[in-house]
Amino acid sequence: MLGQLSVNTIDSSLVYKVLVPLVAEKPITAARLRGRIETVLDYAKAAGRRDGENPADRSVIGHMLPLRSEKSAVAHQPALPFAKMAAFTKVLRATPGTSARQLEMIILTGMRSNAVRLARFDEFDLIGHKLVVPQGRMKSLKRDHSIPLGPRAVEILRELRNTTDGEFVFGGTRPGSKNGVAKLLPKLLKAIGHDQHAVAHGFRSALKDWCHETRDYPTEVVELALGHTIKSSVEKAYRRGELFDRRKVLMLDWESYCNGGETVGEVIQLRA
Repeated sequence: MLGQLSVNTIDSSLVYKVLVPLVAEKPITAARLRGRIETVLDYAKAAGRRDGENPADRSVIGHMLPLRSEKSAVAHQPALPFAKMAAFTKVLRATPGTSARQLEMIILTGMRSNAVRLARFDEFDLIGHKLVVPQGRMKSLKRDHSIPLGPRAVEILRELRNTTDGEFVFGGTRPGSKNGVAKLLPKLLKAIGHDQHAVAHGFRSALKDWCHETRDYPTEVVELALGHTIKSSVEKAYRRGELFDRRKVLMLDWESYCNGGETVGEVIQLRA
């Protein structure tokens, strides 16, 4: 409806016609589309191709349509409570197979599934004990992300390196399986007597809950450990150094907790 029009001819009535069919049945899609149109028209104004207020601005089109926020229908991923992590990890470590090691790495790094599933051996630094995830696999960060690795994560990498000459850690000559972890997880949950649904992504929530409920790590350290951007006045200062050493303490602490308190190294709590 808008694609062939000049940007300076688009007004609120046209934006209304685009959005109104979606508002009732696909409100989140409508909200996202409104935002995309607004961005394009803002650019057009900055480039001198149109004047006046933006007809897709929420404060304008909101008078004509009952728009919802993009985040209003976001549901949290079902997660295993962090109190059950030691029991879960014990069963997981005793389970053979690449999918089990892939899930372990997801838990130990606090990363999203695809950031780990697509990992290549050359992204790991065994001397520096870190994984560098390229920007393209980081959902919100606009840069590569360095993740501290504990002893168990390094052990997994060495174990898998001895099983393949391929470039992919969890698949050898191709990326790790998309479905392997999803199929394995219900069996592991059943083995520890957990009768509620949980997904791999939920282990990020378990890590975050554990940090906030049982530890006193600064929020900025926790958010960077999860690969999130920091939306505060100190963002630039924190992003410059990535707080790698502080995150290393956190991740060693998390690995130890998942292992049932097994000592994996000296953990020193740093002041905020």
